[in-house]
This record gives sequence, structure tokens and C-alpha cells, in this order.
Amino acid sequence: MSVLNKTAKGMFYVFLALYMFLQSAVTGMFFSGAGLAIVLSVWSIIKPLPLFVTEKLWLVYLLSAVPLTVIMFFYMLVDLIKAQLKKDNKEDN
Repeated sequence: MSVLNKTAKGMFYVFLALYMFLQSAVTGMFFSGAGLAIVLSVWSIIKPLPLFVTEKLWLVYLLSAVPLTVIMFFYMLVDLIKAQLKKDNKEDN
């Protein structure tokens, strides 16, 4: 492979990883937002929400999405690597 082909392939994988991260972040925010709404509504029934939560709700929302985003990103990345290895093994035969 020439240097230009390797560079183009590397750039493709970088953009693919960024796209996968963006996709997993949006999905993580969607699902964690639904769970966060339930938790905050039950919490507000039991006792009033702290001032930090009510003032910085956007930060709580983003931070609650981080674990699910990371899990989904690594799952998609492992799936991509397995598919690429399977494709490479199939081409060798």
C-alpha cells in the first residue's frame, strides 16, 4: 500500500470513530435523560432538589450520559474491529 492509501485509510477510521462516538453520545443522552427524569421526579416528591441540581441541570444531564456513552462506544468499537478482522481473514483464504 502506498503512503497516500494508508493515510486515507487512517483518516477514514478516525472519522468513523468520531462518528461512532457522536452516535453513542446522542443515544446515551437519550436513554440516560429518560432515567434521569424518573429519578429527579421521585427525588422531588420525597424532598426538594438541591440548588446545584436545579441551577446546573444541563451539567447533571450531560454527566449522567457519560457512563452509557462510554459503554456503547466501546461496544461499537469492538464490533467494528471484529468485523474488520473477519473481513481480513476471509480475504486471506
